[in-house]
Amino acid sequence: MVNMAKKDGFRADPNLGDVLDMMEGYAYNLWDAVFELVDNSFDSFTKHEKELKEKGAKWEINITFDNNKGTFRISDNAFGMNREELERAMLLAQKNENTNIIGKYGMGLKTAASWLGKHWTVKTKRLGENSEITATVDINKIKKNGDNYIPIREKPVKNTGTSYTIIEVKKANRKYPSSTQAKARRKLEMTYQKLLQNDNLVINWKGTPISYKEPKILEEHEVVELEDGTTETKTVLYDYELKPFNINGSNISGRYGIYGPGQGGRQVPHAGLTAFYNNRVVVDRGKEEWMDEIFGSGPGDLARQRLFVKLDVELTPNALKTDFLWKEYTLQRLQKEIIKQTDDHIKTLRKIATQKRVKKGPISKGQKDLTDEQIKERLESGLFGDTLGPADVVVGGDGAPELTPEEVAEIQKTDQTPLKISINKGEPVVEVYMGLHHENEPFMSSKLEPNKILVFVNPKHPFYSQKVGNDPELYALYLEMCISLALSKRNADRQDHRVSHSAYLAVLDLYLRNAGKATEK
Repeated sequence: MVNMAKKDGFRADPNLGDVLDMMEGYAYNLWDAVFELVDNSFDSFTKHEKELKEKGAKWEINITFDNNKGTFRISDNAFGMNREELERAMLLAQKNENTNIIGKYGMGLKTAASWLGKHWTVKTKRLGENSEITATVDINKIKKNGDNYIPIREKPVKNTGTSYTIIEVKKANRKYPSSTQAKARRKLEMTYQKLLQNDNLVINWKGTPISYKEPKILEEHEVVELEDGTTETKTVLYDYELKPFNINGSNISGRYGIYGPGQGGRQVPHAGLTAFYNNRVVVDRGKEEWMDEIFGSGPGDLARQRLFVKLDVELTPNALKTDFLWKEYTLQRLQKEIIKQTDDHIKTLRKIATQKRVKKGPISKGQKDLTDEQIKERLESGLFGDTLGPADVVVGGDGAPELTPEEVAEIQKTDQTPLKISINKGEPVVEVYMGLHHENEPFMSSKLEPNKILVFVNPKHPFYSQKVGNDPELYALYLEMCISLALSKRNADRQDHRVSHSAYLAVLDLYLRNAGKATEK
């Protein structure tokens, strides 16, 4: 579109095709795009809750995609849109008229769909109306024509009692590995935890309902002697209401407490600070700095692993819903206010949480998968780049483990889900196997291949089975130690000199220091 010049200025109309195409480069992940579209569905549910309850159907959102076909689809049975509402939803820079909703900025549909693919449609039918409306966006075509034209077609529908919105994306901009898909599903569970605990809402992920289960609260039983000499058992549940308070005219309420031991040690998806806006998580501990006075400052602090604070916040979220618009208020001031409102009780709980240990028991597959993913993210973060200089790997040379190809194949065969890490953008690739071993075998061994390191961790070794295997945090530390040993050996083994003990330890120290930095992030 050509801007019309005037004496006092000019029209700065954006070219729709260029703007939508630019959205492909947004700093999104799969889950960010999905969140935007789910938010729109839920806003429609809540805005028209009364009418939809009369309709009688359970609220449902379905999410499917196909990597091979390059397609994505999300559908809901919410209130739907008429033509005017759909046109407004398709326009750039159009805020939602209803400000008390999650998708108040009105950008989610455009940004998410355009990030997902080059061609997308919105098909919708409003409850009580007899027409289905479809808008089609072909970014390449809009760019080519430059006319900012979005075609809309209508067709009559007999059943006025139905309502829905279906967004279909074609020509996907990227593919999603299984690890990304698994992470997106877990983040959906975490972000919409309150909604998922409501039987009125179902979110299906690739045909399977997702669910959220909050960890058990720490519960203790104390035998108390009464004045008459008898005894009674008192139950203490470490779950408390936070006294409501106000920030700059916005109300904040919530609860705090301690999650019980025996649930996998480090409560990564649950412990720490979680702040909700309209029942949707906006801030969690993975996105924000720790409030150290409440939760502790070190990754090994048990209070950090078990203590939780869950807030309902009326502060306005930012456009991406990754934080609140705090203005002059800060998390540090929020921390002080929470401590004040609990009369220092939360600081007492911090001490109690620090004393609670996880009961012995094997680490579950789900806990292992989650911990493996965290290890992968830390080691792929780029922090090892400086320590991974060029090295001539001695493949099968002096110092290589005495593992035959048959032994390697057998161990690999017995671990169907190895941890695979692309360190320093794939130089090298590290594969960690916890397969067939004997308790008398070494705690670990490694096999060097060109641009690849095979690490074999012995799960039957007494140290692992007795000290490590029951605790996800120790498991993560142990695996990163084994990986660091293998990386150190790889970088120290050069064809032109013999490796000294001190050199080997020096390289190992570099890796461990960088792993520590990654853990603190």
